[in-house]
Amino acid sequence: LGRMMERAGYNLWGFHNNSYTYYDRNLSFPNMGYNWIGSGNGYEAEKNSSGNDIWPQSDLHLIDTTFDTYKDSEPFHVYYMTVSGHVQYTFTGNSMSLRNRDAVEDLPYSDNAKAYIACNIELDKALESLINHLEEAGIADRTLVVLSADHIPYDNKEICDEIAGHTLDENFEWYENNLIMWTGNMTENVVVDKVCCALDILPTIANMLGLDYDSRILMGRDIFSDTEGLVLFRNRNWITDTAMYIASTGEVISRTGEEVPQEYVDQINTIVS
Repeated sequence: LGRMMERAGYNLWGFHNNSYTYYDRNLSFPNMGYNWIGSGNGYEAEKNSSGNDIWPQSDLHLIDTTFDTYKDSEPFHVYYMTVSGHVQYTFTGNSMSLRNRDAVEDLPYSDNAKAYIACNIELDKALESLINHLEEAGIADRTLVVLSADHIPYDNKEICDEIAGHTLDENFEWYENNLIMWTGNMTENVVVDKVCCALDILPTIANMLGLDYDSRILMGRDIFSDTEGLVLFRNRNWITDTAMYIASTGEVISRTGEEVPQEYVDQINTIVS
């Protein structure tokens, strides 16, 4: 997306409230066209009373200390990589959980589940602040905000089970999440209920913004198109709007209540393969 936006004349920034070199992002993000700023190369991390960086850092602080960097440089494209929702999910090992503890104190969950919700409240606050900044600057109506999840909380499934109220199915349900897109001039909510995945975000945004790209080199599908949704997994499980398929057993689960033709299953398996 960075290079697409760059070719279209956008000014690019990437901000992260963790080490700017983690996972070699000091190499990958500039390679994608971003002016990359994180803790260690320009981002001022919050400190504790001992002078050490708190963990995790505040997403609200991330928004509030970086917005002025780009607000007057339209058109801009900004990639925020947040970290407030990161492990550990305890009130002793997570500064954001502790910061928002009062907001979850009365919830009917374990302390770990409360801590999980509490640290993610910091992202809610960050988004509220971002929207306020955009509106105060008079540019909310022409700014697209996209919120996408990074990954599941790998080692804390029991927390998600507790919040969901049942044991999440590990083939599909465990991975469910939401993609949220917003702009200030929306007049009504638009809900897309077909299946989609992270691969679909890039072509969707590119089409929304009229960016030029070669669709043959992207695996994803425009979420707003009338093409059937497809989600594929590394183990070759897949989900479409018609069915779910478990590759290890060959089980086909209809999502429409109607029998799924074998020809359809074979077709999707070929695409996934």
